[in-house]
Amino acid sequence: MIKENIALLLHPSLRGRAYIQRMIKNHLIPSEILLMDDRLSEIAVPPNLEFADYYNPYEKPSITLTDNNIDFSIVSSTNCNDTLVIDELKKFKSKWVIFSGGGILQKEILSIGKNFIHVHPGKLPQYRGSTCFYYSLIKEGKCFCTAFVMDEMLDSGKILRSEEFNPPKGVDLDYVFDPWMRSVTMVNILNDLNFIKEVKLHENKSQNSEMYYIIHPVLKHISILKNNNEI
Repeated sequence: MIKENIALLLHPSLRGRAYIQRMIKNHLIPSEILLMDDRLSEIAVPPNLEFADYYNPYEKPSITLTDNNIDFSIVSSTNCNDTLVIDELKKFKSKWVIFSGGGILQKEILSIGKNFIHVHPGKLPQYRGSTCFYYSLIKEGKCFCTAFVMDEMLDSGKILRSEEFNPPKGVDLDYVFDPWMRSVTMVNILNDLNFIKEVKLHENKSQNSEMYYIIHPVLKHISILKNNNEI
């Protein structure tokens, strides 16, 4: 099924790879796709990852799209704020754009009249900032994802939906589970929402939040041990 009025800004990140693979698996394809050229930079992926039924982190988006006969346009940049990217997005008819990486969206691209959707790996407004799923694993024994409409402030846009996940033991959280749970959240949004009509948004109140920063390696190790029931 082609989802009208929503486009995908497809970065060759692990997140981008998880997104497009899960979209295809669920037969939910954005009506317009702009691929940020995956020939320009290699994404560092550790060898021999066990990805099982999650997604294939080793497959580039250009291969995924071509092998599945999906139409897309391509831009010679992997920087979401590049004028080449902005100029191409301006040509898109879709009002909504799925963001899958390539930097922090700046004022210029946020001002082109599109609603950019980002899936944050934490429950908003409670968990803002970086690597939030490690902190929620420590505090609550769960991971969360929140899809929201991006603005110029960090993790402060209005919310589309939040979901919670229980990672199994032994799964790689950074390279496998994090991109996968974001892709599940994104596909659920595509399945449940009609972007041709008005989409209901929810408040994201900063007074109910706490800012988290890149987790210390010791705390990260503790969260992994806790998830594996080793502490």
